[in-house]
Amino acid sequence: MENVEHSPVRYRMEPQGQVEAMLALERTTDQLVGIFHSHPRGPAGLSPTDLAEARYPECIYLVLSPGDEGWMGRAYRMDREPFRQVSILVDDRASQSG
Repeated sequence: MENVEHSPVRYRMEPQGQVEAMLALERTTDQLVGIFHSHPRGPAGLSPTDLAEARYPECIYLVLSPGDEGWMGRAYRMDREPFRQVSILVDDRASQSG
């Protein structure tokens, strides 16, 4: 989806595209379970902007950032304060079955 900020450090989805994506999701049995983005220059976690703009508290927020051994991800529950880091399990069996 287009970044209407056109910035390497700030991302905002194009509003009409976001609405269309959410409506398309509602027409299926799929659910929005997570939202991810990267912090290419840090921090390795939630930024003040992330906290202020979290709009889907039922989702897991995954933030990817570079570390000493490559990219890493941290996942957070945003449904109550204080927001808390959670563990996630990556299961790639579905991608291997096709």
